[in-house]
Amino acid sequence: MGPEGLEEPPWARVRQVQLIRREVREVLSPGAIEVLFEHADLVVEGGDELGGRRAVDRRVYATVMVTIDLVRCASYFRERADEATARRVAELMDADPHVTERMRTLAAAELAQLANTKPEALAVTVETAIRVDGTAVLVDIDAMATPAGRRG
Repeated sequence: MGPEGLEEPPWARVRQVQLIRREVREVLSPGAIEVLFEHADLVVEGGDELGGRRAVDRRVYATVMVTIDLVRCASYFRERADEATARRVAELMDADPHVTERMRTLAAAELAQLANTKPEALAVTVETAIRVDGTAVLVDIDAMATPAGRRG
């Protein structure tokens, strides 16, 4: 019996707190990102802005559609190439700054090809959307580029 005739609670009283909190995080490894993009199918649509702007005002647009079917690269991974894994990969890709940079670099290369220039000569902006269809992760990258000295 405790003070005032009450029973002791069934749980232990905390006398110490944890100094270091440990967390388990899931991220895509750099090697996994390479394998995913090496086995991706790309479709690019794009071109110059309509209206015949001068070279300094020129804008180039592109939509880059990336399809990564986990079944195609299943032999490289321990995880199963199923729809649940594809959903998790899509979530991790959407939150990963390395993947975001990879998609921006990919779009910049395609825009540079359309503009007949080097990627570093362009100021590139991108918007991405990632979704899943079965075992495929579908990435849509909408991109615009202007000459690097000018922002669109």
